[in-house]
Amino acid sequence: DWNALAFKEPEVKITPPEVIQKPAPVKKPKKPPVQPPSEEPAFTTLSIELDSIRLSAELISLDTLALLAEMKQLKADPLMSYKVRKFHIPPVKYEIKPKEFILPLSLIAVSAVATHTEKFRDILPIERSNPTDRLTPFDDVFQLVPAPSLFLFDAIGKEKHHPIDQFFIMAISYGLTTLPVRYIKSHYDASRPYGGNHSFPSGHTATAFVGSHIIYKEFKDSNPWLAYSGYALGSVTAGARVVHDKHWVCDVMAGAGIAILATELAYIIYFPIRNLIAGEINKIFDKYIILSPIIYSGTTGLSLSVQF
Repeated sequence: DWNALAFKEPEVKITPPEVIQKPAPVKKPKKPPVQPPSEEPAFTTLSIELDSIRLSAELISLDTLALLAEMKQLKADPLMSYKVRKFHIPPVKYEIKPKEFILPLSLIAVSAVATHTEKFRDILPIERSNPTDRLTPFDDVFQLVPAPSLFLFDAIGKEKHHPIDQFFIMAISYGLTTLPVRYIKSHYDASRPYGGNHSFPSGHTATAFVGSHIIYKEFKDSNPWLAYSGYALGSVTAGARVVHDKHWVCDVMAGAGIAILATELAYIIYFPIRNLIAGEINKIFDKYIILSPIIYSGTTGLSLSVQF
């Protein structure tokens, strides 16, 4: 039947397009935050590993099996590690406080004005009857008491800085105190109560108050009793110089003011120099010194290598 064949619609099969799946995006692992390097290195842990173990070639009788068993036992124990502190001098921060200069500058200013007025040289109403020149062994010795008292107080209280730092600060303070005291004495010829010369300022008082003010600065935050006892020791010397007719009150005030000012400047000068030197020493030790674990037959220890 040609007519049936002619009008028969062809069968058309429509194949749906294949769905192409996109690959899942690859997530990049998050990088851990970068920690800034610490100023002071903490404990450095040197774990015992098989690769880092040195065997002594000089040992003739070496029980290999016993040594290997010991190595495995050490490696299996997580607590078996050497903790070594690197040689490191930490830096010390020192903050300059302008208010610390109020007291010494005030003492120097008031005493400088009073010494030019004969009526107010003693400032306080002190009666002097027949002042005479006399030997003062007590004054000569007691002016040195505050300085060693500082290191004695270090054993009793909690000081702010290391005793080695205190020693160098004291040395700088004495240098900064001695120069202006001697210069003023030689260029300003002030008469003493007993009639002598070179009264202004008091050198004994200046010597005493160097140690007194360092004691105050080292213990004012931890132990006020120790801090102000330093000023008490310095005041004993100052009072003795006035009582023994060696100085006017304005002289001892000037000596104390110069010593306190010089000590404040010594703190400012010392710590930048100290931190600079400490940094250079730390670089040398980090570069040329190696400390590593070492195991011999039946014994363990540390190996120290120093490169010159």
